[in-house]
Amino acid sequence: MRTPPHQQLERMRRVDLEMQWGGCSCAGTMEGIFEVRLSVALRMISSTSHDWEHVSVSTPRLVPTWEDMCWVKGLFWDPEEAVMQLHPPESTWVNNNPHTLHLWRPLSAAIPLPPPILVGIKDLGVIDAKRAKDLRVKLWNSTE
Repeated sequence: MRTPPHQQLERMRRVDLEMQWGGCSCAGTMEGIFEVRLSVALRMISSTSHDWEHVSVSTPRLVPTWEDMCWVKGLFWDPEEAVMQLHPPESTWVNNNPHTLHLWRPLSAAIPLPPPILVGIKDLGVIDAKRAKDLRVKLWNSTE
C-alpha cells in the first residue's frame, strides 16, 4: 500500500466510524474506514493483517463496478502494484454484506500474472463491437 496515504484519502477518513469500530482513529495510516461519493457512495475498509493488505469496498445497494474497483485500487496502491480480487473455494465463502467486493495483496509473495497476450492484444486498445466483429472474421478467414 502507498505510504504515506494520499491527502485525498485522509479527507475521506471516517474517524467517527473508526472510533466506534476500534476505539481509535488510524489517521496518517493506510488502515481505517473511508467514505466517498462518486456515482454512488463507496465505503472502504482497509487493513494489513495476517501477511495481507486488504480493502473491502461496499455500496448501499449495488455491488461496486469495475470502474469503482479500479479507482479504489489507484487510491490505495501504486499503479505498478498488482492486487487481486479472489474467487476462493465455495466452502470458505463469507458474505456479511451482499454489496461488497475485496481487493487483496499478499505481503510475502508476488502475485503471479498471466502473459498479457492471454487477455488481448495491447496495441489494439479498446475496440468497439464492429471492429471486434471485423477482427473475428479476419482471424476466422486466416485459419482456412
